[in-house]
Amino acid sequence: MDRSTFENVTERQTLEDCIGICFVISSVEDIDNVKETAAMVTDIAIFALKDTKAEDDEDGKKQIKEINKELFFVHAYDDWDEEITPITDEDLRDGVIAGEISLRLKVKVNMNCSAFPFDVQTLPILLYSGDDGRTLVSAEHFWIDGRWSGYARAVAITPTALISDEWDLTSAAAVYDKSDISETMYKQSQIGVYIALKRKGSGYFIRLVSANVMISAGAVLPYMMPSMEPTGIMEHQVGLLFAVVSFQLLLSSFLPPTSTMTVLDHYSIGLFCFIFLLMLLPAVEGYYQGPEVDTIDPEHSSFFFFHWSFSVWLVGHITFAARVV
Repeated sequence: MDRSTFENVTERQTLEDCIGICFVISSVEDIDNVKETAAMVTDIAIFALKDTKAEDDEDGKKQIKEINKELFFVHAYDDWDEEITPITDEDLRDGVIAGEISLRLKVKVNMNCSAFPFDVQTLPILLYSGDDGRTLVSAEHFWIDGRWSGYARAVAITPTALISDEWDLTSAAAVYDKSDISETMYKQSQIGVYIALKRKGSGYFIRLVSANVMISAGAVLPYMMPSMEPTGIMEHQVGLLFAVVSFQLLLSSFLPPTSTMTVLDHYSIGLFCFIFLLMLLPAVEGYYQGPEVDTIDPEHSSFFFFHWSFSVWLVGHITFAARVV
């Protein structure tokens, strides 16, 4: 609901049918890649017009508490605080009451790790109102036009918000809709807050890719020494193959468990195929040279093996870097 909704009706008539909501995110931690959940701490500021018939409720806390009872989350476990902190501000519209409630949330996240370690995950917070007669809107509609507060929005991130060391909070947005979540033929008002988190992947990238680059470069080195016998080259490449397999096992021990292939998986498999191909080259060369030749022909090896394998190595890493960027 935008401000144009208020143009053709009186201010009070419109606001009576609305509940203003502002999410104040103060912590996003404990992101579990296995269970696909994320824990967070947030405050919810609730705004409404004061019920003129209510007695003994000067600060509106009782009314806010009744509204709070009608709010519920889906795909999340919530733990509401019992305490309601009244919000008073001279910039609020006339007759508006507001209160802030803290809660802990554990939301279900549909993890997509195909771009690991530079993946972006979206944390959905879906809040519904059980009151069919009221619509959830952004809290900004309950403030005087042109005067803003930290609560005059749908979602706010506190400057001191604690975010997991492995992630950066890049954006947060709110979407308003109505849906029949309970399949009862009655649509309920909904606010969906979507928080985008980007993994800090530079540490993974430097540690893993630097080691793999050195292993793959080592596979090319024997072809710079044409006097090396084919059996010696094959022994060298087999040793590198075992090193790649061991490194892949180490890598899989801390990669997020997922059925999709990550960027690092593609790189490791490409590295394995590259070294395996280089291992086959001396065998093919020895087959065409005949059993009477003990070493690779220096001139043919220098031009064909080294330059060809280095070209494949270079193109492969440029392609991988372009995909990551």
